[in-house]
Amino acid sequence: MNARRIAFGAAWLLLGACAAVGPDYEPAAPDVAATWSASPPAADATAAPLERWWTAFEDPLLDSLVARACAANPELELATARLAEARGALGVAESARLPQVDLGAAYDRSRRSTENLGGGPFFGRRENDLWDLGFDARWELDVFGGLRRGVEAALADAQALEEAHRAALVSVTAEVARNYVELRVLQQRLATARQRIDVQDETAQIVVMRAAAGVASDLDSTRARAQVASARSDAPGLEAQVQARIHRLGVLLGVEPSSLTPELSAPAPIPLAKLSLAVAQPLDVLARRPDVRQAERACAAASARVGAAVADLYPRLSLGAAFGWLANQSEDLLQSSAVAASLRPGVSLPLFDGGLRRAQVEAANAREEQALASHRASVLGALEEVENALVALGAASNTRANLREALDQQRQAAQFARELYVGGVADFLTVLDAERERFALEDRFLASDGEVALQFVALAKALGGGWSEPREGERVAAR
Repeated sequence: MNARRIAFGAAWLLLGACAAVGPDYEPAAPDVAATWSASPPAADATAAPLERWWTAFEDPLLDSLVARACAANPELELATARLAEARGALGVAESARLPQVDLGAAYDRSRRSTENLGGGPFFGRRENDLWDLGFDARWELDVFGGLRRGVEAALADAQALEEAHRAALVSVTAEVARNYVELRVLQQRLATARQRIDVQDETAQIVVMRAAAGVASDLDSTRARAQVASARSDAPGLEAQVQARIHRLGVLLGVEPSSLTPELSAPAPIPLAKLSLAVAQPLDVLARRPDVRQAERACAAASARVGAAVADLYPRLSLGAAFGWLANQSEDLLQSSAVAASLRPGVSLPLFDGGLRRAQVEAANAREEQALASHRASVLGALEEVENALVALGAASNTRANLREALDQQRQAAQFARELYVGGVADFLTVLDAERERFALEDRFLASDGEVALQFVALAKALGGGWSEPREGERVAAR
């Protein structure tokens, strides 16, 4: 018994004295500018929270669509299942560091042959019973930290997939908002196209009446009817795009594509953000972006696997033990005389493997370099997205303001042209040009409304909006 205590004590001392081999991972701080090159929009005191940025539109239906997508989107369900798998793999890695104990029971009945004695005399009974009950224990002593590195890698993998789930949330919320904005833009453009048909049909009737009275030419009448036909040709394409956006929203919400048609078919105004977004500094944005965080966790996992590969170059130490009862009679099984025990310390030292373990270390180092390069690419991509979104949002806002002024002026010009034509002062070509320009500006202004909203969505996505930090106890962590 004293020998066993000494052996176990020595094992614990050895485990405590030895550090894990291989590199100890340290996350590198990205080298980025302190501020953005583009000027962020001024954030007021009531800026929308980045975790629920879509509430800045103050559109209850959009809020409902986002909530339903977060609850049933297939991509989110897939990310959740992958995270659960990673947590299970972490448990497997952690269990490898602990002793494994099995309880076994067996019964064996045998009969010896008197015709196959191997040249020796036959003694004893031909029939024999053997009852076996006991415990079997195995424990690999993690002297060089290979198992510890395995736990580190599995933990980093699980944390990376936790970030992948958050990245999926960012993507899904942005996709729902983008498709909803595009739907409302298309519905408003379709309404404008139908209004254009009505106006130009009314104009054509006036021209036909004037031509019949000899005041206008047949050319004017033909042009007016051609304008009506041209206006009608725009509607079918817009109607198809409206249905496509409704179908896409259905898929994002995890339902049959056309199931949202009754809910979304009625036109509604284009949502414009009533609140602003607070744009953090570059380092703070990178710290929030789930894709950047996921890439950093992949670097940690790759670094840990380098350590695990290095540990395979060193000896493996293990302890095995067995304790139980063996007896030929069941009633003797639990007697003290039936007790059997064994202790089996072991060591495995790699001598020759044809360069396998060295090649595995080189491959692990190469995978770590790949992870570092991928992390750097994700950092640069995130910075690019924010910079582009800031520039595009500012440009879209300025374009919208200019189009509003141009549209107001063109509406007046079109009205004047109609009045002058009716009064016989202007020709019909002037009316056609004025109305064509007016409806073109109407369409561009609606598109600019949508572009401002879409760039707001792009900025929110670039900032990593759409998820909140987990509460204490909800994070993936080693036990």
